[in-house]
Amino acid sequence: MAAERFKAMHEAFQKANDPGVYLSSKREDFLQCFLISCQGATSITTFAVFLCEKIEPALCKAVFERTARDIAEDVKSKFPDFRGNRANLEVCILRYLAEKQNFECFKQYLIFPKEFFQSYIERRVKSHCLDGSRRLRMFLESSLESLYGNILSAACLSTQIVKDRKDREDKISLWLDEFCRQLAEVISLPRSELKGIEHQEITDIEFLSSAMAGALYDLRDRLMKEFADADMN
Repeated sequence: MAAERFKAMHEAFQKANDPGVYLSSKREDFLQCFLISCQGATSITTFAVFLCEKIEPALCKAVFERTARDIAEDVKSKFPDFRGNRANLEVCILRYLAEKQNFECFKQYLIFPKEFFQSYIERRVKSHCLDGSRRLRMFLESSLESLYGNILSAACLSTQIVKDRKDREDKISLWLDEFCRQLAEVISLPRSELKGIEHQEITDIEFLSSAMAGALYDLRDRLMKEFADADMN
């Protein structure tokens, strides 16, 4: 476990500080930025698709985190085990052990209480979410729908704020600044990750908003399909 964590830390350090590794990791981004610059009228659509590709991993992470919080709240409201403090949970566990009448379970509870607590909670959550009721999928879809609405609103609001600005010509850079600011409390999308596309010569900000709406809809639709096709048993 420690070796894996050290390896991940080393790779992250290399990616951030080794010029060769950093440039190699950005190769695809540089290519996409070049293609956007060469596409003329269709560059706005390509820009929106590229931005959504950057949004996707952050969106998925936020969906899973929100789903985990929602499940925790739902479990707390529906299971007496989790409504009170630790003492209440212990009473429920002891009742469970008494009903099970399995000495090995008692032994594990006494010798490895932390691991037993974790396995007990995991078992209860799985029985709640994976009971054939599609509950987990509904939690995921609800989280995705909510976050999709937040991102779409951020794109529209950024457009409204930036479209009439006359003091600066770099409207794409301004739009990205505002878009990332609007999303700060929604998903983790570092503005530094978008520097490669901030100098694109796109002036039709309202069309960009429309292109973003289409690209975001396609992203949401694809993720919804992935949730529907995923094996959640």
